Amino acid sequence: LQIFLGPLDLAGGHAALVNRPSVQLPAMDLVEPGSPTTSWLLHKLDATQGTFAGQCAGDGCGSTMPLGQPMLAPAERDGLRAWVTNGALNDCP
Repeated sequence: LQIFLGPLDLAGGHAALVNRPSVQLPAMDLVEPGSPTTSWLLHKLDATQGTFAGQCAGDGCGSTMPLGQPMLAPAERDGLRAWVTNGALNDCP
């Protein structure tokens, strides 16, 4: 799975994303293997980060990703959700 989201390159950034706390919501990892509902990256891609407004640090929960671009197509987001659900494996070539 390779997708570019601004400064995040999911093919090369596995260690920077998986089991790493979000800056905006440190209580939630960017990617929690097996749990798309507790993966901050998916909330940012689905534009649901605002539901955590009272819990976010600093300047709030931030913008939807990818920043300044249209939302990813549902099929692309579903592909990422499946990757997370299946353990967020570091299996990119």
